Amino acid sequence: MIKRPYMRWTQDTETAFLLALRQTGTARAAAAAIGRCAQSAYTRRRRQPEFRERWDAMVAEWQAQWIEQRGTKVAETAPRERWDGWSDVRRRAFLRALAETGELAQAAQRVGMSRSAVTRLKARSPEFAAACEAALARALPCLEQVAWERAVEGWDEPIVHGGKVTGTRRRYSETLLRTLLVREQAARQAERVVAAKARTVPEFATRDETDTALLKALDRIAQARRREAVVRADAWQEYERAVIAGERPGLVP
Repeated sequence: MIKRPYMRWTQDTETAFLLALRQTGTARAAAAAIGRCAQSAYTRRRRQPEFRERWDAMVAEWQAQWIEQRGTKVAETAPRERWDGWSDVRRRAFLRALAETGELAQAAQRVGMSRSAVTRLKARSPEFAAACEAALARALPCLEQVAWERAVEGWDEPIVHGGKVTGTRRRYSETLLRTLLVREQAARQAERVVAAKARTVPEFATRDETDTALLKALDRIAQARRREAVVRADAWQEYERAVIAGERPGLVP
């Protein structure tokens, strides 16, 4: 049995592989030269950062030597951007449809794209994402108007019998009505919170306002005392009448 010179990956194995890599320029040929497989070399490259750096350095030296021997230059070409179908015309059409419908899926369907394509484009392009938000903001009043009409005013639903329209009936959407009410309550609550935060400085009453409030309070006290005096007088008169009539004992002759 012929024993391979490098049975395990050691420092000597790495050195031999790197020298072979500098001469051949490919990992497969370098691994075959030392009796190893290319897969084991790539595994060690992933696990050993220093080995990866020396690997890259040897490949760079081989490339420089190859260019020097042939007297050629590597053409520096920019990678071609993959066209995803989002042309300027299609983007404008999508934003127009989004402003009309207020739904990403429906607007994407109008321009022949998918919702996932819209999501990917928004992730890549902050400008497009901002334009989508602006389109949705423009569509919101229209959607609220439609929701209000269907919830409050209703719509005519045809009655079909025997394959023919025999009449109509008025239908209302309770779900939309509840949604509008919840949204209105949330908006009012948000306004109250903002107003409460805005009142950072306590408001004190003026002297005139304080005097007016005190006069009103004194007037209410005086009226209450007058009512109490009238009630007591009526009660005393009723007591005197009962005593005179002999219904109740008393000191009145």
